[in-house]
Amino acid sequence: MRKLLVLFLALAFIGGLLCVSKPGKAGVAGAVLDQSFEQVAGSGSTIVDGWADRYQVFTPTKNHVVSIDVFLKNRKPGSIVNVTLINDSNLAFVAHGQASNQLTMGGNGWETLPFTEPFPEVIPGSAFRMRLSINDNQTQWALNNGGYAGGYFSLNHSEDALFREYGRDEDTGTPATNIENPSQTQPAQATVDPSIPFPVLSYLVKTEKHINAPIKDTLEVSTKDTLQAFGTSFAGSHVVLFLNDKAVAATTDANGNWNYTFDMASFKTNEIVTVKAQAQNDQGAGSNIVELFKFKKVPKKILFMSVGEDFAIPYWIYLAFAGAILAIIILYLISRAKKKGTESASAAPKIPERKKLGSGK
Repeated sequence: MRKLLVLFLALAFIGGLLCVSKPGKAGVAGAVLDQSFEQVAGSGSTIVDGWADRYQVFTPTKNHVVSIDVFLKNRKPGSIVNVTLINDSNLAFVAHGQASNQLTMGGNGWETLPFTEPFPEVIPGSAFRMRLSINDNQTQWALNNGGYAGGYFSLNHSEDALFREYGRDEDTGTPATNIENPSQTQPAQATVDPSIPFPVLSYLVKTEKHINAPIKDTLEVSTKDTLQAFGTSFAGSHVVLFLNDKAVAATTDANGNWNYTFDMASFKTNEIVTVKAQAQNDQGAGSNIVELFKFKKVPKKILFMSVGEDFAIPYWIYLAFAGAILAIIILYLISRAKKKGTESASAAPKIPERKKLGSGK
């Protein structure tokens, strides 16, 4: 009985470790069906391969897009379908506005393309494009005669593609202030003047480690690290950094030398941040926006204890620990079995040897 109890506890422990998995994507709180055109009956279709540039214009009423469903025909299992959000007025790509999914079924049906947080931000009441592409020349996007008042399809404005757009309203907050000058609200992108020189990244300092530019690979930075950027611009300029879709003001001196300290606590674990920059003058014009580098906030890896979103123990540690425990238990049970077998054999009574009949001795 004791053996069975020990074995049960060991299996339960190992099973619990092996069942540890990353949390699945749950339903997004506050998300609702915002815009849609779902007239499947009598629908036609068009191929949406990677060269086709097929898009449907829609007009959201929520300020963030959570996911988009599209009705596809003649699906090819294994293909990857992508959607990209584009502002219809200036053709600018929406930050974080890309989602994809791998097709698992053939035939016709709805496919969901979920965006990840931070969700792409859009302007309620303004027109945006959902551009679809796929890496095959078989799958088609279903179309029907126009019944959606908020947009049109790219090939034929009398038709609309079948889609469902889910969105939600998020508090975008009040404009941040410049730490150096609290009376100055946080700047945004200035009107581009190509003649204005763009800012240059000189080096980074990651927890006292000096890293010279250019930074080609995505830099991994944990919550415990500090990260500072240093660069140069023209004298009298103001340097604005864009951290994905958030604009912040760098500290710039009269000679154009600038620096910025990143608040790592404000970024989400595993979030990849693209850092871009623009140099602006006092007349409200700015240089071309240039990408400086990318970094990714990674969790702190502590052997067996951690707190909150930084909890991250590599799977091989779990498996190695579980395997060691299981091996110890198995060796213990084998040792016990051998010991009991030896004790049983030594305790068995000896059978006296019989004499042979007719030996005369």
